[in-house]
Amino acid sequence: MTINKTAIVYIAYGPDHLHKQVILSILTLYYFLNKKGEFEKINLIVYTDNKEIFEKYLNEINIKYEILTSQKIKEYINNMGYIHRVKICVIKDCFQKYKSNILYVDGDTYFLKSPFELINKISDDISIFHVKEFELIEQSRYTEGKAINFGYFPEIFLNSVITKNNTSLKVKEIKIDKNTEMWNSGVIGISISNLSLLDKVLQINDQISKKTSYFLAEQFAFSYIFFKKTTLIPADQFIYHYWLAQLKEVYNFYIDKFLEENNGLTINSKAEKAVELTKHQNELSLSKKTKKEEFIRKLQKIRKLNKTKISFLTYHLSLQLTNFCRYWFRAIIISTRQQSKN
Repeated sequence: MTINKTAIVYIAYGPDHLHKQVILSILTLYYFLNKKGEFEKINLIVYTDNKEIFEKYLNEINIKYEILTSQKIKEYINNMGYIHRVKICVIKDCFQKYKSNILYVDGDTYFLKSPFELINKISDDISIFHVKEFELIEQSRYTEGKAINFGYFPEIFLNSVITKNNTSLKVKEIKIDKNTEMWNSGVIGISISNLSLLDKVLQINDQISKKTSYFLAEQFAFSYIFFKKTTLIPADQFIYHYWLAQLKEVYNFYIDKFLEENNGLTINSKAEKAVELTKHQNELSLSKKTKKEEFIRKLQKIRKLNKTKISFLTYHLSLQLTNFCRYWFRAIIISTRQQSKN
């Protein structure tokens, strides 16, 4: 098989602020690659429901767009009601269309330097994830004796899936070794030779999501399969991932302001200023007045949405609410059972 240029892939659908996060990330990527004359060595691909917003701010950058219709998103989500399933399906689709290694990057990121050193490490037996978070055995010990841990790695997941050290899939039984490592999937670098592993990722994701409604089922599924099959190396020295909700709120405000103030600049100047913005993360904050103004502005934006957009956003939010309720319902059942045993 002829392997084409590595594809750097983003997903952006839904509210505008999610698209704008990706735009900032692309500007920082462009800055570092263009500085070294490396941009033409990669394929930049964006899966999106709003190509126009990217063309408005990034019209000078060569981007390949894959359109995500609401129907396609529903197809990817399937009947699981789990929105992060889209990521697995998009990566699989990108492999099949572009026949190349992939570096997938979440929108709430920015680049710290050229990722080429990272990209060049992707191979049959080496995969990239953002950063190692913990081993299952550590979390198993941490939650021992507690009714419910509503933290990052909930006991409901450990009880439902890990306790017996295996989980049933449609095709076979897999052993979940408690030494398995959990890696953050905000960045995923995978070789085209490992395309077939994505079917296993989907199977595990669907099984865990169905059993537990665990909101990081996708991340666990990726970590489990690629930890077993390849050596994982971190990307956090190359890419910063601001996944905390409070940081996202701050960045959404400053990204919006940045794009409106600098859209008339050349792409090189815009990219340089984007990198400069990221260097001042510790200085960025929102006053109570600004937060209130932003809330009002978001309400005004919702009023201007067309019926199709409102319908899809409602569908998207309802899925998240359903998944949240399922998780808490199961957690309460587990808590009640444990208390009755005690």
